[in-house]
Amino acid sequence: MGGLDGLCGGSRGLAGVVTASGVALGADVVDLAGGHFPMLTRPAELAEILARIASGAGV
Repeated sequence: MGGLDGLCGGSRGLAGVVTASGVALGADVVDLAGGHFPMLTRPAELAEILARIASGAGV
């Protein structure tokens, strides 16, 4: 099936369920430390991951 699911380390809620569901569906799961808002806490790392996805290189 493929696709991308994001998981931000330190985020509360259903993170484990989301990860398991994504993996079960064949998604590439990215574990990025930084809490619930990686665009604020880890902007460079998030930009790198998004650029790889946009270029077709995958995660």
